[in-house]
Amino acid sequence: MSDLRGFREAVREHRRMVGRTQQQLARSIGLHPDVLSHKLHGRDNAMLTMLDVIGIATTLAGWGALVTRADVHALLDLMDVPPHAVPAAAWSAPPLAGLRAEGEAAAARRPAPALAAPGPPAVRPPGPAAPPGPAAHRLRVTPAPLPAPATPLIGRERERAEVAAAVAVSRLVTLTGAGGTGKTRLALQAAGDLGGDFADGVAFIDLAAVRDPALFATTVAGALGLAPTSAEAAEAHLAEALGDREFLLIVDNLEHLLDETQLLARLMAAAPALRLLATSRIPLRLYGEHIVRVPPMHLPEPGSTGTVVGDSEAVQLFLARAAAVRPDFAPDADDLAAVGEICTTLDGLPLAIELAAARVRLYPPRALLPLLRSRLAVLTGGPRDLPRRQQTLRAALDWSHALLAPDAQQLFARLGVFAGPFDAAAAAAVSEEPDPAWTLEHLADLADQSLLEVIAGETPGFRMLQTVREYSLARLAETGDQNVVQRRHLAYYLAVALAARQELYGPRQAEWLDRVEETYPNLRAALEYAGYQAERDSACLGDGLSLASALRPFWERRGSLAESVLHLDRLLALDDALQHPSPPQIRASAVLAACGLACFKGDYPRAIELARHGIELCVPLGDHQGLARAYRFLGEAALAVGDDAAAQPQFERQLAEASQAGDLAGQADACNMLAETARHLGEFSHASFLLWRALKLWRAAGDPGGVATALSSLGELARDAGRPAAARRLYGAALRRHATLRNKRHMAYELEGFAAAAGLQQAGRQALIYLGAAQVLRDETGGPLPPVEQAILDRILAPAVARLSASERQEALSQGRNQPLPTTIARALAEVPCHEPAASLRPLREGG
Repeated sequence: MSDLRGFREAVREHRRMVGRTQQQLARSIGLHPDVLSHKLHGRDNAMLTMLDVIGIATTLAGWGALVTRADVHALLDLMDVPPHAVPAAAWSAPPLAGLRAEGEAAAARRPAPALAAPGPPAVRPPGPAAPPGPAAHRLRVTPAPLPAPATPLIGRERERAEVAAAVAVSRLVTLTGAGGTGKTRLALQAAGDLGGDFADGVAFIDLAAVRDPALFATTVAGALGLAPTSAEAAEAHLAEALGDREFLLIVDNLEHLLDETQLLARLMAAAPALRLLATSRIPLRLYGEHIVRVPPMHLPEPGSTGTVVGDSEAVQLFLARAAAVRPDFAPDADDLAAVGEICTTLDGLPLAIELAAARVRLYPPRALLPLLRSRLAVLTGGPRDLPRRQQTLRAALDWSHALLAPDAQQLFARLGVFAGPFDAAAAAAVSEEPDPAWTLEHLADLADQSLLEVIAGETPGFRMLQTVREYSLARLAETGDQNVVQRRHLAYYLAVALAARQELYGPRQAEWLDRVEETYPNLRAALEYAGYQAERDSACLGDGLSLASALRPFWERRGSLAESVLHLDRLLALDDALQHPSPPQIRASAVLAACGLACFKGDYPRAIELARHGIELCVPLGDHQGLARAYRFLGEAALAVGDDAAAQPQFERQLAEASQAGDLAGQADACNMLAETARHLGEFSHASFLLWRALKLWRAAGDPGGVATALSSLGELARDAGRPAAARRLYGAALRRHATLRNKRHMAYELEGFAAAAGLQQAGRQALIYLGAAQVLRDETGGPLPPVEQAILDRILAPAVARLSASERQEALSQGRNQPLPTTIARALAEVPCHEPAASLRPLREGG
């Protein structure tokens, strides 16, 4: 367990011994003194990161306060930071390389003079952007809107009141009941009813499709708009984000993740104002759990007739669903009585009632009732250990399934492999049906019979309720074709991902990013299947690696960083363990995908390791495009920590390999990175030339995201040249494009650019508003600002914000973090012209 107090006192003694102040220490590691003070004392939820601790130890070693490796190890150990967390390159470079051996330590421990010459300046290791003011860094939670049910809730007034009363007095309420009782629908209604009672709102988390326990915490985080850097860090990230917030989390479909639900208990302990409304067929058995059993719908009283029958909730549901499939449905008194008996026969289970009501298109209720009774009498002779209602639901599904034609039964069973929405083309692929029109017709029939839900759109989509999906998968298992169908599912979504990868660098990349995002539940299911089958099927492992590699551009721009790293690391580890690993080209692509993600999350030692392995794989293959990527990340890892001399030759190799491959976008990226190096060296004219070359190449490649990146880099160049108006204009041009693409990582860069431009003009308050908004985006992507860029930003902002009081800084950062992002973007873009004539985008090339 970390000892913050012990660490704080040790740091104070070490710096005093060499005559240094805490202000000097803060500046040396790239933090404002107030921020470091907050972190060292744990105030306002501010926490020292691992990289902060390493930066402090490195700086103290540079000042001579730590003289042996054992001294460094002892300081790191106070905060539970293992020595191997310090990159090998840092141990072999000053100041850590100059640490004495243990035997020389005693003679070296002498108090240094109060005015000792400072050691080499320490570069702050990579970490989240720190505000140059006293405000604690508070993660913003941005949950997606609640799902909109396709139909209004019928009845359930009593249950709604019971749930509201339970949530008012208990922090954990679990709705339990058999499948098909409407737990999810009731929870969603409760969310709508109670949303206004919670200051920070309500979030809905659907866990039905999550089969891998390791993805539990990352899925919860993703539903809240958070992006932890790893699956291991997800729980701490959640605890920090929820903190003192007053939130209601709807956690749906937990019965298959009961072993993981202790996470929910720990989150409630970390966030005292958090309340949870869970749904599960089985109680969670957590301390303080308040169980609300969701009963079947209210049935008509025995012997009731006429309109009295129609007062029953169950009958009202039947009538509403029957009218949806047969608009002219007008039941008389006899029909109403039959409907009441049907609902009673089905035990008032909403899903079973909907299945029966769908048959009104063919049978009037009076004819349907005897058919249903005779069929259920046979079907409920199944397992006696199942509760009656579960037997009834299974029987209703069996009955509905038996009425399907054989080819429709086969299609229905195969549809269970879909973990999320799908269309007719996907359904045809998993069924090996050559005629999508035939498939669409049968999908429409299944929807009419309440076995599928329809998602309206230009291309109709479909999805299954979780209970129906479980039944479908059981039917598929009975056929013995489950593995074959899941293999087809993997092959189909691999093809989707490969097609998307090509488009994610083209002119329609915004549209394709949306498509991948909508398809992601099925892409995740395909990845999980590939990992599950990998040890038995090397071809399946290869497809999994190819799928993960193809998803890299999406993960970097919109996806979960923690989940992407988890999938790639697992698949690569399996590939390492197999005697017959995947083909080198597939492995190389996966290694370089993992390399890019490591660089994105600021794990530069891991990125270097993977890049070198990628080069080993790509050289024998003659893969020039892969080599270009490997050299790019070697260069970026060096550039990020200020080692321009090491970075430049790597980017030159990147350019040479991309040229050899005829890759215009790769050449553009190399020119952009070479320009970054030139900018750091103060060679502004050369950097400008390279960036205009990059811009031209990205335009030729038809890559709007690349064009935006070049414009953003030109903004950095204008910023470093001290030209805030030109910088703002260029950042605005980039921000417009990246906002259209919803690329949060790059939008953060541009808002930090607007902050720097404001800082250059001594507009400290506006600078902090932009910085606060950028911090939120970095929280949501998990990608930190590289340390060398963080140092530049801090240096620009420091004099501007120094004029503000602590409360003014706090208020400005808070405004940026809490106001809607579109508001901040609109404010930024209002500062620059909407038109972008070529001359206005040439701040340095022509000297004006």
